[in-house]
Parts: sequence; structure tokens; C-alpha cells
Amino acid sequence: MSQAARTLPVDACLARLEGLQRGKARLEAREIEFLARLWDNPPPVPAGGKRHLAAVELAQMSITQEVACALRISYEEAGARLRNASRLVNWFGNTFALLQVGQISSRHSTALLDLTRNLDPQVAATVEKSVLEKAPTQSPADYRRAVRRAVAK
Repeated sequence: MSQAARTLPVDACLARLEGLQRGKARLEAREIEFLARLWDNPPPVPAGGKRHLAAVELAQMSITQEVACALRISYEEAGARLRNASRLVNWFGNTFALLQVGQISSRHSTALLDLTRNLDPQVAATVEKSVLEKAPTQSPADYRRAVRRAVAK
């Protein structure tokens, strides 16, 4: 433990923890931006040979493997992160904006993504709108419950 952490008053430690949490959310939002860009506009796969998949599908498979290697995660995890990043940026822009400024955590955005996964985009947007205002004041667990209730309506 650092000397600074040992000697800071409790209030100062709590304030630093809050600042770190906001900073983590902003950093995660930056990662999401890059992941969404890569998923939505992957670099083209060179032409040649017979293809059994569309060019965009091949490009997404290729970028998924690149992300998996870069982040040292499984191909499946990389694919999930890429798809979720794209959905968050393209479907849930207001939630993404709150994440960018550190008002909510990535656990909030994950709850929204998970619970609206099987919904029509317009219905999912309605769910987001109904729960977004209180999100900055709710814990991720409380927010998940609110999203679950909104989905059930």
C-alpha cells in the first residue's frame, strides 16, 4: 500500500475512489468507441478464392480474431464485446453518453444490453428512455431491476 493511501483521511479516500470509478467508466467508454468502430466498419478482407460468406461477415470474423489477440481474450469474448459495443453506440446513445462522462458504470450499460437483447430496437429504445433518468443514482443491481421491470411492461 502506498504511503499516500495510508495517510489520507477517510473522506479523501472515498473522494478518490469516486473519481477513480468515474475515470474507469470514461476509459471503458473509449474502449467501446473503438470496438464499435471496428465492428461497424471492419477493414476489408482481400479478395481471392471462392467465398462461402459475405465480405462483411468475413471482415467481422477477421477483426474479431484481431481483437481477441490484441486483448488476449477468447474469440467468443471478443465477438461479444464487439457486438455489444456496436449496440450500445448505435442503439443506446444516451446510455453511452452517461458512460462517457462517468455518470454510470459499464455494469449499468451491460444490464441494459443483456435485458434488451431480444427486443426490437424501437422497443429497446423505449425501455432505455424509461429507465435512463434515474440510472446515475442507482446501483447496477437496482438499475438492472428497473430495466427488467421496464422490459416486462
